[in-house]
Amino acid sequence: MAEILASMRAPQGPKPVVVKMPNPPALEGPLAPNDFLTRAQSYALNLIDGPESLVVVNRYIYTGLRNGWIVEIRPNGSVRKILRMSYPDCGKPNAEEGACGRPMGMRADRQGYLVVADAYSGIFRVHPRTGRYTQLVDAKNLLVKDKPLGYINDLAVTKDGTIFFTSSSNKWKPSQYLNIIFEGETSGRVLVYNPREMLPARRVQELVTNLHYPNGLELGPNDEFLLIGEGGRSRIFRAWVGRNHPKHGTIDTFAENLPGFVDNIRQSPRKTYWVALSRGRHASLPSVLDTYGDKPDIRANLIDLVKNNMIFDDPNFGIVVELSDTGTILRSLQDPDGSMYTSVSEVAEENDALFIASKSKNFVGIVDLRSLPKPQPKEPEGSGIHTINIEAIADPNLKTMLSGVKTKLGQLKSDQMVGVALLLAKRLYEISMQFKKAQAEIAKLTLDLRNIQAGIGQSGGPNTGTETGPNTGTGTGPNTGTGTGPNTGTGTGPNTGTGTGPSTGTGTSSQTTSNLLDTTPPVDTTASGAVVAPDQGGSSGLGGSIDGGVGTTSPPPAVGTTAQGQAGATTPSSGGTTPSVASATGGGTTASGATASGTTPSGITASGTTAGAAAGPPPP
Repeated sequence: MAEILASMRAPQGPKPVVVKMPNPPALEGPLAPNDFLTRAQSYALNLIDGPESLVVVNRYIYTGLRNGWIVEIRPNGSVRKILRMSYPDCGKPNAEEGACGRPMGMRADRQGYLVVADAYSGIFRVHPRTGRYTQLVDAKNLLVKDKPLGYINDLAVTKDGTIFFTSSSNKWKPSQYLNIIFEGETSGRVLVYNPREMLPARRVQELVTNLHYPNGLELGPNDEFLLIGEGGRSRIFRAWVGRNHPKHGTIDTFAENLPGFVDNIRQSPRKTYWVALSRGRHASLPSVLDTYGDKPDIRANLIDLVKNNMIFDDPNFGIVVELSDTGTILRSLQDPDGSMYTSVSEVAEENDALFIASKSKNFVGIVDLRSLPKPQPKEPEGSGIHTINIEAIADPNLKTMLSGVKTKLGQLKSDQMVGVALLLAKRLYEISMQFKKAQAEIAKLTLDLRNIQAGIGQSGGPNTGTETGPNTGTGTGPNTGTGTGPNTGTGTGPNTGTGTGPSTGTGTSSQTTSNLLDTTPPVDTTASGAVVAPDQGGSSGLGGSIDGGVGTTSPPPAVGTTAQGQAGATTPSSGGTTPSVASATGGGTTASGATASGTTPSGITASGTTAGAAAGPPPP
């Protein structure tokens, strides 16, 4: 088969490169086969199509659909349309790709607005009830480092409003995503939008470059790091973006050789990370890159077959994983035969429930976490005595001793092994008792020493008198007290009196508006200059009135917020290419001048300038 494919005519267009992939993981340990994904209940069945990303608040779900609509799914399963950022030719026979928009990654900011990445148009900030929106990033009219933004995918929002987002490719359109995978091209980037930058043309900067299909993003605790899913290579990088973190400006590998192509990443209430996998891979189900990664000519010919819908159907297997805060797989949820899921785009957790999105499904799945076994972390390699590599031990005495023990143990029978184990247990007990006895003797000596020191202190001296502590006596200052030494008399310390602390008083936040994603009627805090898309359904709040669509919207103006600082770029290692981290000082959390660990990214310094304008008319 390989020889036949290699002899076929190479197609025009994609030019595959060599991709080096590790052997796909076996389904064992936390990846042991299970059917937990099939336990999902279907929510809003047949009322939606292709939910990509989710914002879940008190069982209200906000998501973007294949047809371009952003919708609210209520707890009773009904659906309310909020907004579609479409062009006039949306729905027409000869409409340009993306005319109706395609909402991808979605988040809620601290004020309760939805921040949405549209695959074709850019980044928008949307009022979840009224549909009013402001375009923050215009993907169609903005160049960064003289390159178009291209295919926008996921995003993450920091506490100060900085937005990180992925451009999966600036070479291929969203509909050509298989070309990105088959070709192995690394035009993907992570970019950063800094709302405090004064100059619009500098608000969007590169953060990480040279990525193969970057997709999901997630921030770590206190916005110290940014997890970056490199979908094409089944791994996750970690860029340290916290300004005050000692690793600031570096990038390393958080998790690799995952059992599928990484899609969205979302943090759980336990500070673990749910990783959706858009296409599974394992030892018995290798991906096209696992099989033909080192054979670009064959992949070039496979692309022709893909275009003709002859191959590359989704495998009959679905999987998501939960990672620890160090990147270890804790557990997986699987659909072993693909009866319910063959592809998952996002997993969001709220109140012991997992909300599961899939761009190929017409519902949102909900799994009750309480019905699943607790996660069992995989024991690290080398943690047991049986894994000791005696030859690698540097201490010659220890090496000789262990070699002798190994030889003797190998000669023992099972009953003799039991006897040896009992003798070892007895000896360990004796050693522990000797240790406890030694601890008691040390404690007694320490007490005797303190008593001697106390006796010396009471024998008289230049400051003799009654004293109960450094601040003894009547007073409220830290140095008040009554002394009877050479400085007798009642004295008050320099801070005598009643103090209320450096921050006493009632303060008000600079943000006085209520969160929009709660159950109270909102204060209209739409950004200055935002254009209103009236909610024809007349919703009065979360879970408000009857379903209703939003009419077509008029173009919002350029964003009026300002920013300070700039961001640079990094480039992760991916099958022969290396990531680089560029200097960044904007947004309070962006990376600067990187050296790398784990993936040997090279540091490059970027001027941070961009070409093009940061704003322009979005879809009307």
